[in-house]
Amino acid sequence: MNQKAITRLFSLIMFVAIAAFCLNVVEKAIGVHFQQFSGYALFNFAVNGIDPSGNYGLSWTFETQTSGMRLASFFSDPLELASSCLLAFSTGLIWYLSKERGQSWMYLIVMAASFGSLMMTASRAAFGAFFVMLLFIAVVFRLYKLLGLGALLFISFGAYVILFASDEFYYFIYDTITFQNASSLGHLVEWFLALDSIIANPEGIGLAMSGNTGSVEDEFRVGGENQFLIYGVQLGVLGMFLYIAILGFGIYKSLLVFRKTEDSNTARIAFVTAATKFGLLLPLFTANAELYAYVSLITWWMMGYTLTAYNRLYSTLNFTTTSNLSQPSV
Repeated sequence: MNQKAITRLFSLIMFVAIAAFCLNVVEKAIGVHFQQFSGYALFNFAVNGIDPSGNYGLSWTFETQTSGMRLASFFSDPLELASSCLLAFSTGLIWYLSKERGQSWMYLIVMAASFGSLMMTASRAAFGAFFVMLLFIAVVFRLYKLLGLGALLFISFGAYVILFASDEFYYFIYDTITFQNASSLGHLVEWFLALDSIIANPEGIGLAMSGNTGSVEDEFRVGGENQFLIYGVQLGVLGMFLYIAILGFGIYKSLLVFRKTEDSNTARIAFVTAATKFGLLLPLFTANAELYAYVSLITWWMMGYTLTAYNRLYSTLNFTTTSNLSQPSV
């Protein structure tokens, strides 16, 4: 992709973030999910054979344990929107840091919209991942002012929960912290089932035997609340560790490309790749997160683009070093 196409891609990511937040604001104002008009429940029933459930006639993922709304904007569910917020925030941040301050107000809006949408999803894993991502960016990329920003956001969130949040949201946070939330217990149960299967079948039991995809039949499904364990159940221990190695390798090489490349757009892609993939590690422990097509496809493409740049960059550096060493001394 040329420079113009890459810039256009980043612009689309930021546009999606702002548009999603605007729709969330409308949903919150009128107290209705967008999915109640889009045919979500009908699609789920006709394609996946899942009956409507929950207080909103959609599925339980669209509400908290205290029946509060979890918004998804035009995404498939709140968890996918929450993961996309990590992608959008890191995109807005790198553009804010790499542009003149007079032109950066737009990127502040993108970051604010991403954080606002994240709050409306009520996703505990993604919310924790957001602060883990900020810490990672601050330490690895030496952006220490982000530590102050992260602390300020965390304190502000705590003050909001204690002073201004509704009783539903307050007890949702309280039950999560005290591990009284049924969803948290459900994750643990699914993890133990998956671990038991991996121990009994270290080479895996085959594809379509774990996870939440439509091809996995409920009566045969083993586990499904942890992306790493899902691969462990299906592909065995080797497949699970290969997936972990690919993630670690990609994040590490992205850091190297960010620091070494002289191309600004390549550096931006490497930054977003490393930050988003690291931030998504926490949601991967609590969901079949590779199902989130928007975030998954974009971030894996970015990792592939970054590793291509890494190969090109370091092959050039090695060639230059070899050429210099081969020159006779005078």
